[in-house]
Amino acid sequence: MKLKNKIFRGDGYIHQLISFAESLYSKLDSEIKAELGFSFTSCKKMILYIFNTYGARSVKACLEDYKNENMMEVVNGNSKLQLSSIKEGYIFRINKSDLRKVINSKEVDCICDYFSVKAFSGDYKKVDLEGFKILVSKPFVDFGDYIYMPLLFSTLLNLPKLFHYTFIAEKFFDKKVVGIYTKNRGDVIEDLTQLYFERLVNKEYIFKSLKYTDGEADVTVCMPEGTLFCECKSKLLTLNSLNGVNDNIKEDVYKAIGAAYIQSVRSIKRVLSGKSFIKYANGTEQNVYIEDTEVKYVICVTAEHFGIIPSEITEYVEIDKDVNIIPYVVNIYDLDIITQECDSYEEFLGYLNFRQINHKLISAVDELVVFGLYKKYGNRKMDIKDDSLYITDYTQQFDEKYAKKDKECLQNFIIN
Repeated sequence: MKLKNKIFRGDGYIHQLISFAESLYSKLDSEIKAELGFSFTSCKKMILYIFNTYGARSVKACLEDYKNENMMEVVNGNSKLQLSSIKEGYIFRINKSDLRKVINSKEVDCICDYFSVKAFSGDYKKVDLEGFKILVSKPFVDFGDYIYMPLLFSTLLNLPKLFHYTFIAEKFFDKKVVGIYTKNRGDVIEDLTQLYFERLVNKEYIFKSLKYTDGEADVTVCMPEGTLFCECKSKLLTLNSLNGVNDNIKEDVYKAIGAAYIQSVRSIKRVLSGKSFIKYANGTEQNVYIEDTEVKYVICVTAEHFGIIPSEITEYVEIDKDVNIIPYVVNIYDLDIITQECDSYEEFLGYLNFRQINHKLISAVDELVVFGLYKKYGNRKMDIKDDSLYITDYTQQFDEKYAKKDKECLQNFIIN
């Protein structure tokens, strides 16, 4: 898990992360504003405004540095090439007066009060590099008339979690509002999972929230080629897990993955016994029977990136001997990308089979590396000898393609 935090592919998720955060918190804008004095929408707008401003100022400063006349001065020894941030002045300083032109003045002050480390206040104790960085949860440094946002990408990556502990731990909101928030977390994952699978199959073959006596099936994709039993969990990793404490990792994995696997196995056994599920539509109950297809897969969709654990899931989850299906664990962001890259439902099923038959051979921190292997070699058993590490050309091309797409997304961020 420590390794997971060393890998910085999160910037490739920025567009998805912002959309996910909007889905989590926008519905509670009025409740957040009533308690904290500002809405999530205003906070997001302020963070993106700073992000855009930093980018525009940095590009401008860089272009000024490398103008022909400036470079000639350097070549002729009449000038020295300085760092852009030094030459152009305080390009990372954000004046509150500028923020108030974009966002309501009172909300700017409330955001700064709630999400800032006050310069020279001494309120925060020094921590080592492995410890929790206060500037992730409190992303601004407040100097009175102006602020800085030092951890640019980390602040964007943390956006879906920014208000989580406000709801769960800080007791600002009553139980009803907290209940709305916690339910919405699960609903968002389920809605996105259904949306992504609609790229591969018609909506009529996807069932969401099928209920029965002792459980519920979150998202079930029913096709003759194979049935997917998807359970969606929005559990966040605890700080101890992120720091590599084994007992906490096991506990978090059970809550986010183990419980989902058990729920899927229960649904599969119900299908094997020929029992029906209940679907609620337009205020009425309908009995739904799922075909006992030869091919079945268990998919655990998470809101968190669990690093290498999905590749070694049999070390953390006890596989049911009757069903004997190894769960495929994927975070919602990678599921988005993989369902875009699969040309058909059959190709996606092929990838799941590839994951199953090679689970003892392949371990990866990044799910898209494994998907790159599948796209390179197809649905077959890998033959890897001598503990060699193979990096495919396709994987590199795949990463470059998405790096280009993510760059385009960043350039298109516009504050409305």
